[in-house]
Amino acid sequence: MIILYFVKGKNMTDTSKYRNVSLSHSTYKILNTLSKNLDPDVTLSISKTIEKIANEKVRKLNGKISDTVRK
Repeated sequence: MIILYFVKGKNMTDTSKYRNVSLSHSTYKILNTLSKNLDPDVTLSISKTIEKIANEKVRKLNGKISDTVRK
């Protein structure tokens, strides 16, 4: 028997560290494919796939974007 314990007012996600995004089904499908192909040794989660693509784009822009973008 599994007993789930819920504490009122407690969130699983630390909202000071994470945000949500909404994706169309077609975008999700693309990200799912990319998650399997970006790193051949592992399958990335969708959130890590988005993070990896965003970080690569920031590196590619090499300082051409505002300094307000923080990790």
